[in-house]
Amino acid sequence: MQERNLLCQAEVNALETMPLTEDRPALPENHTIDMLAWQETPLSFQQLSEWTGIAGEQLQGLLAQEEMNKQMVVTTAEQEPFYRLKSRKYMTKDEIKAAKQTDITTAEITKKHPQGATVDELQMQLGVPRFQVYDTLRTLRDTGWVQPELRDDSIRWNYVDLWEAKIRPQFEEHAGKISGFISHLLGDRTKAEDIMQEVYLKAYSTRVTLKTNQSLEPWLMQVARNRCMDELRKSETKNKYFSKLILIYNFILYSF
Repeated sequence: MQERNLLCQAEVNALETMPLTEDRPALPENHTIDMLAWQETPLSFQQLSEWTGIAGEQLQGLLAQEEMNKQMVVTTAEQEPFYRLKSRKYMTKDEIKAAKQTDITTAEITKKHPQGATVDELQMQLGVPRFQVYDTLRTLRDTGWVQPELRDDSIRWNYVDLWEAKIRPQFEEHAGKISGFISHLLGDRTKAEDIMQEVYLKAYSTRVTLKTNQSLEPWLMQVARNRCMDELRKSETKNKYFSKLILIYNFILYSF
C-alpha cells in the first residue's frame, strides 16, 4: 500500500521530480522506465538504481533495451551516463506529428470517461508504451486539458473542455476581423467564408496544442494568411494555364 501511495502521489503531484531518499521503497521492475516520465532532468545510473531497487547487469539490460527501442536519450557528464526519456525536441517531424495526434486522442478518451480515465485504461485504448501515456498526460496537464484527481485509491485523469471555455470564444471574438482580412486579400466573399470555415476546423483539429493562456488572434491571423496565400497561388497558376490555352488556340486559329 505504501508503494502504491507513492505512485499515486507522484501522479497527483503532476509527475514532477520526486526527491531521491534512502528510505524510498523499491519499485517493481516494470516501473523502471515509468519513473523517467516523472523526471524533468536526466538521472544517473546510481539514481536509477536507488529509485527502482534494481542494480548491476539487470538494470543495464533494461536501459539498453529502452535505448535500442529509441525511447530514451543518453547524455554524458563527467564521464558518467545520464538517462532521460525521449522528449519532442529529439523527435523527427513525423514523430512530433504522431505525438500531437496522441495528445488529441488521449484528450478525446478522457472526454468519454465522465469519472476520469486511469493510466491503465488509457494505455489499453491507445496501445502505446506506459511511459508514453505519462509523457502525454504531462503535456496535456501543462496545457490545461486534463487534471489528475485521487479517487478511491486510484488516480483518474479528468477532461477539461478548453475548446468551449477559451478557444471557441476567442475565435468568435476575432471572427469579424479575420473575415475582413481574408476578404481584403482575396476580394471574394464566398471564398472568404470557405477559408473562415477552414481556419475554424484548423483550430479545432489542433486545439490541444494551442496555448490557451494567451491571445489566439496572432495564430488565427497567421493560419488565415497562409490559407489565403495558397488560394492566391492556386488562382495565379490557373490564370497562367488559361492564358497559355488562349495563346495556343489563337495560334492554331490563325495558322490555318
